[in-house]
Amino acid sequence: SEREWIQFLGRTARQDHVGQYAVLLNREDEQVRAALQDRGPGESPARAILRRGDYETASSLQGKREEIEKGRLMHKLTSRYWTLHKVERTSKKQDWEWKRLCEQYLDKSPDSIQQTFCSVIVTPKELILGFAKLNPNTPTPSGLSEMQCASCGTTNVFPSPGMGQRLPTVRCGQCGVTSD
Repeated sequence: SEREWIQFLGRTARQDHVGQYAVLLNREDEQVRAALQDRGPGESPARAILRRGDYETASSLQGKREEIEKGRLMHKLTSRYWTLHKVERTSKKQDWEWKRLCEQYLDKSPDSIQQTFCSVIVTPKELILGFAKLNPNTPTPSGLSEMQCASCGTTNVFPSPGMGQRLPTVRCGQCGVTSD
């Protein structure tokens, strides 16, 4: 990466020869050969290698886009779970459901992850945390309700109240504003 290249140059410049460096490339190295073959006019070998590496990294990350999105969501839910666990003492059932979600989250959609967390792990209370619905076209499963945040417009999903119970106050999973 370019960052590593800059680090390399910076470190070599400290070797008692400020501003001087020499880079030796092995023509037999597969990446060096590939970069030299598709090198642009006037492009240095180092720049060609960096460009090629950036392209390969971007392609690799593009293929991991959904996995990264799920990882970010799980990071956010982990914080909520451990807050709930430490403050409110989660039940064994909630703990096991959390462990199961952690094992299976890569096989679920982000909305399914949120819905599982919201319906199984977070218990309904007077004030509950809503979870921003990532895909508005995904149907909301039974046992869950939706409420649109008046502040940011995000659709939040939360456990449905029982028969005869009023809607709880919902804290938006996106902006943190509570419903009235």
